[in-house]
Amino acid sequence: HGTTMIFLVVVPVAAGFGNFLVPLMIGARDMAFPRLNMLSWWLLVFGGAVTYAVYLVAGSQVVKRVGSMRFTAYSMAVATLPAVVQFLLLESTASLQLPANVWVYAIVLATLSTVLPVFLQAEALRRIGANHFALIGAVGPVSVAITSALGLDEPFTWVQAVGGALVIFGVLLVSLKKG
Repeated sequence: HGTTMIFLVVVPVAAGFGNFLVPLMIGARDMAFPRLNMLSWWLLVFGGAVTYAVYLVAGSQVVKRVGSMRFTAYSMAVATLPAVVQFLLLESTASLQLPANVWVYAIVLATLSTVLPVFLQAEALRRIGANHFALIGAVGPVSVAITSALGLDEPFTWVQAVGGALVIFGVLLVSLKKG
């Protein structure tokens, strides 16, 4: 989920704000090539969606071959390696000297919000396949909006309710049609 949010939401949104704000920050009245600039942003979003789709389809095939636990361990090791190399190149080991409670919080947070969900995702890919996994994943934003409204007293508008109902209806329509 974290990787999905980074590549399909955070990076395109940051690039979009950059496309808008950088010309204003340097005093330009407009961009040199606004249509080309916007095309590059849409290609970034499209590329992220295609990459995620390839991951789901190819990942489900690899999971069937090597098993979900091994696949997850491999993918997490590959994803961790660049971060560790960057840390070792840019920071001193003295920055790792933190209070014990900070390490406990970091380990609990990493385990509950990164490691466990990735293992569960790989196991779900193995059990139900990429197609059903993607359908169920579409319900995720709807559940976040509802639980945010219930648990955090965030506003929940009729537009969100209609959008959520359409998403759930679409998922049910596709899954019932296949069954």
